[in-house]
Amino acid sequence: MRNILEQNGGFFIEFDMLAEMENALEKLFATGAVVIVATMAKSCGKLLCQKIKGQSLSVEEALEKLCEVLGRWNWGEFAFNILNADEGFGRFNVKNSLETRVRKTGMVVGCHFLSNFL
Repeated sequence: MRNILEQNGGFFIEFDMLAEMENALEKLFATGAVVIVATMAKSCGKLLCQKIKGQSLSVEEALEKLCEVLGRWNWGEFAFNILNADEGFGRFNVKNSLETRVRKTGMVVGCHFLSNFL
């Protein structure tokens, strides 16, 4: 597993560890943690977008590639179901998302990272 992750530029972190990182941010920065998480996510999303843009794909192909990559990263099952490329509007469907698996039962599930990443 380690070799596969390293060959693809990745590393492994358990969902519980990720949830604890988020909890630590919330303890330290209270509601400001949302801004920190959202800002990190947006920057990370831009980085992936630049990598995909470099492949000279159509908008539809780029979105399919994005869904494929996020699925391989085990962030959930992504599908793009509405697209208006002229106005820059679209909608993703996500099943079994990273965030829903990180959050503990009974807590409100938010999508601050994922929604800002996309």
